[in-house]
Amino acid sequence: MKRIILLILVILLLSGCERLPKLPGLNGEEPVIFGGNEAISATIDKPEDGSVMPAGYNLEPVVQIKNLGGSDAEGQVCISGLNRDIFSGFSGCECSSFQQLAEDTYYEPEDLRFGPYTIREAEPGQKHTLTAVTRYRYGTNIKAKVCFVEGEDCYATKESVTSGPLDVGSIKETIFSRQGDFVSLVFTIDVDKGAEGRFIPLENVNMRCEPTREDIEREKKIRAQITNFPVSGDISCKNAVLKDDEATITCEARDISMYDSQRNYLFAEDYRPEITFELEYAFETTDSSSFELG
Repeated sequence: MKRIILLILVILLLSGCERLPKLPGLNGEEPVIFGGNEAISATIDKPEDGSVMPAGYNLEPVVQIKNLGGSDAEGQVCISGLNRDIFSGFSGCECSSFQQLAEDTYYEPEDLRFGPYTIREAEPGQKHTLTAVTRYRYGTNIKAKVCFVEGEDCYATKESVTSGPLDVGSIKETIFSRQGDFVSLVFTIDVDKGAEGRFIPLENVNMRCEPTREDIEREKKIRAQITNFPVSGDISCKNAVLKDDEATITCEARDISMYDSQRNYLFAEDYRPEITFELEYAFETTDSSSFELG
């Protein structure tokens, strides 16, 4: 009898589990994504850090590129640091380009190969350092719900942010009345650096073997645009300039009509469509590998 009762309890428990609410990220549902700092990972695979390069072999450096973020990317890796008197064929600084395009939302890792460089006679145990500087264009997409009815409850909310070295803070929406039946929507977005590395001017991505100075006069800009805006109007964003790794992006939707031709109000109070802010910028990272000659 006890076994029958236990069996009934188990059946009831299992059937009840089917009515449990689904949680974000479980049961196949996508969680809400609020960014992250993963982007392009550039790692020196050969020579490995701390390794010993045996005598009688050529050096063929390999830098592996992985896109761990949420945006397509293009850029280049430049290697330097090797002694040209020992590594024959090395010019002092050499570059190789890459392009990361999503295939079914997945980015295929890419190996950038350099050399081979013939190793001339050198003292055993002599230490060398190879440095790889990676520069690339990247993007951060922000999906946000906005409102069209002026009032205390009118504000923008972040729905998702793609991963990348740009950290997105608050989004503020302000509605201004204009002539007649038109309004303007102004959005301000605060961003700052959220990953190891540094922002560089977009035009510096393809600079070959020339260091980016900290005091460079060219501006480190973020290009911005709005997509998926639900109504017509004059929509534009100002390029933001990064200062101390921080910036405020301003976008504006001007001359938005609030009424149709029959003077009917176009928007309900709870009308909150989703729009996308697309941000483009350039970033630079550095990786080094120290090794010995055997």
